[in-house]
Amino acid sequence: ANRHSFQPFRKLDAIRVLEFWLDQWVSLDEMERQGVINSYYPCPDADDLEKMHAMMLAPSRFGRPLQASAVELMKNYFGEEITFYFRFVSFLCAALRLGIDLSSDTMHLHHPLNFAKLNSFDFA
Repeated sequence: ANRHSFQPFRKLDAIRVLEFWLDQWVSLDEMERQGVINSYYPCPDADDLEKMHAMMLAPSRFGRPLQASAVELMKNYFGEEITFYFRFVSFLCAALRLGIDLSSDTMHLHHPLNFAKLNSFDFA
């Protein structure tokens, strides 16, 4: 196979491969169990975190579905499982927001004070 026919490794893939080979030589789980290390995880990339924060956590984005570019960045950073969770929560928030908006509009229209205002017009 041609080396150009494959896409390059994502950062997440490189971390998974590195963890696999480290675990072949040294059992990180056993070192953690024995108290040699407390935990192990890759260091975050500040630029990727800043991009994700701008794309997903801006107040104007609350309750809206995630953009495709944000989903791709998240998938490359966290992996497919975590991205699926965030997409589900994003969808759930958007659905709840729609329900809240519709119910508050209906409640506002049918509130007794609104009926009193409508019936108090003086046509004289």
